[in-house]
Amino acid sequence: MATIAAIYPIPSSTSVQADPREASLYEILSQILTFKDDHQQFWWHNCAPFLNRLFESAGYSLPLQREYLSFFEEYIIPFLKTPGLPSLNPRAILQSSIQYQCTKPTVSLAFELRIPPENSPSGYSNHVAAESLLSLVSSSKLCPSLYRENYQLFADQLLLVHSGPETNVDWVDDQDNMSPCTIFISFTKDAFDPLIGVRFFPLRKSVLNKVSMNDLIFDTIHKFASPQLGNHLAMTTLANFFAESQAKVEVTMVEVECIVPQDAKIRIRTGALVKSFTVIREIYTIGGKLNSRSIWSGLQMLEDLWSLLFHSELPTPQYDDDDSEEFFAGDMAMEGISMEFEISPQALTPTITVWIPVSFVDTDVPVALAKFSELRDSKSIDEYL
Repeated sequence: MATIAAIYPIPSSTSVQADPREASLYEILSQILTFKDDHQQFWWHNCAPFLNRLFESAGYSLPLQREYLSFFEEYIIPFLKTPGLPSLNPRAILQSSIQYQCTKPTVSLAFELRIPPENSPSGYSNHVAAESLLSLVSSSKLCPSLYRENYQLFADQLLLVHSGPETNVDWVDDQDNMSPCTIFISFTKDAFDPLIGVRFFPLRKSVLNKVSMNDLIFDTIHKFASPQLGNHLAMTTLANFFAESQAKVEVTMVEVECIVPQDAKIRIRTGALVKSFTVIREIYTIGGKLNSRSIWSGLQMLEDLWSLLFHSELPTPQYDDDDSEEFFAGDMAMEGISMEFEISPQALTPTITVWIPVSFVDTDVPVALAKFSELRDSKSIDEYL
């Protein structure tokens, strides 16, 4: 089953134009809401119009749009990083996406969290903000499916204990543009029940404890996975591949859904893969262990999309002269392809997603997707376009 996902960085200044014939839901709510300070007002006016547009394009009902926008204003905005700091990068702090699966689009958000210094002795604390948000949402009873224990299990294994400046859980200097954890929220379409997950980036603990990211993350997942949940075999297969693969792939992120373990999915993502399509094929098939018709159909779709995006008949990236972390395909610069592996309860094998970053301002992208839609007769892509 193919899934198409489109990721939208939140614009640094919103350019969504309201229909002159009718006020948008964002405009209506803006007249009703009151904001605690300029910080919250900044994030509302820079993000809410775009989210409103995404909900509309995904076909969410008007009452559900209002509930989710109100949820964003009340529970998410207070934890976003204060604007005006030297390291502020709105696109890195909050990203939105639409995922199309079975022609049913779902809007999601991923964002960094910060608690202002006056509420946290260690500055703009990331892990304290995550715990506070989960606690706040849990006490509100707004998300009946929320199960905070999953966060705690992963946090205990992947976050550093705050025992001094040298082991601070945060990237205090901020120059590395890395936070130990971020929040991921999928806004379900049938009813108001946001599915909350937490993404962990334990690079700091990996460095200070001198343990590889792969060992750190897979050891943590092993503590969560079990034969009772039915995800143990998929987890073991994936861990063995990463340990034995000649591609030397490193995991950089792990995400766990904060719902009961028997329903929770785990996702891990690799770093940028500046390699040939042959290497991508090896990882996509987990060294040939995945050999079903759907897997090879997915690879063929990827080759078709690759050639359309990069104007190349051969699905092989062209490296720049200094062999840096970026490579170029055609005229479109990329940061490098990454892979995501989703481990579901009762699934014998992981589900694999290939992330192909492209410039979000490049007009060639919708043209390539339109050609791909025509080639594959994909109604979900037509709906996105």
